[in-house]
Amino acid sequence: MEKKEEQNWFEQAVSFFEQGDYHRALECYEQALKTDSGNERAWNNKGNAHLALKNHEQAVACYEKALEINPGYVRAWYNKGNAFRGLKEYEKSIFCYEKVNELDPSHVRAWNNKGNSFLELHKIEESIACYNKAIASDPNQAFLWNNKGNACLKLQDNQAALACYDKALELDPNYASAWNNLGNVYVNLKEFQKARTCYQKAQSLDPKKHASAWTVFKKAFKESFKQVSFFRKKKNKPAV
Repeated sequence: MEKKEEQNWFEQAVSFFEQGDYHRALECYEQALKTDSGNERAWNNKGNAHLALKNHEQAVACYEKALEINPGYVRAWYNKGNAFRGLKEYEKSIFCYEKVNELDPSHVRAWNNKGNSFLELHKIEESIACYNKAIASDPNQAFLWNNKGNACLKLQDNQAALACYDKALELDPNYASAWNNLGNVYVNLKEFQKARTCYQKAQSLDPKKHASAWTVFKKAFKESFKQVSFFRKKKNKPAV
């Protein structure tokens, strides 16, 4: 009887979570755990509900409970890493993602998020190594190429970044962020017409996220124009 009651609470919680009603999902997981406090999935999913509500510390506590029950629970390690990222505790998130990859070496999202955490810590070479691992496991994910491009851009390797963004857009021509980032590369290369085209494409695909793209372009173009004008004047100045 208790097992059936627990299952009912669990199923209700899953349903509420899928509907985006995270508070009611939490209530149901709490009821399920009253019936069986050793349910690792319920602890993990309760953590997910907290994570969706940006209750990162409570989420970490739930994932730790799940991992006490099952230290090899890959999802809980991965989700715990995400919660630490939400807290901006990037070293701790990297530790969690490393645990994931020990248990599942082809876990693409863990390699990617580990790369993102290294990027936040300005450890660019380490981040690129992670993105390369993710790409080796699944080369057809546009977001992996985009993220690797971002790391290359941090290294001021414009050609490598350009190749990554081109690949991302080959895989997903409607990837607004990749268009925006490609525009950044073309600004660096002073190919302003190409940059303009990229920013306009990004804006058309996601006006809310990339509303400032045109402003960034105009500022970059204006600064470049000033530099060109300065050097022309200097070059043409009569010798005394």
